[in-house]
Amino acid sequence: MRALRPRFQPRAAEPELLSDEDRLLIDMIARGLPDHQIGHELGISETTVGDRLLIIFRKLAMAGLLDQLSYVGRETKDSVLGNAVADAS
Repeated sequence: MRALRPRFQPRAAEPELLSDEDRLLIDMIARGLPDHQIGHELGISETTVGDRLLIIFRKLAMAGLLDQLSYVGRETKDSVLGNAVADAS
């Protein structure tokens, strides 16, 4: 009987993935502050706020992509090994 495998569960962003500045920016966005106000409070331009958000999104997407690839790799390895054992018996 084949053991049931848990479904893929993406992990939450790891703390070291995001810098303190990233977390501050996310917090300000979550509070509903507009980009121009965030820029004013952080001493950066509104364009830089948008650029930093894109970088954060890429970091988070890459973490999710790496998790997915890791999961697929484990599934493929388990499947190949399981078939080899079944063929040998």
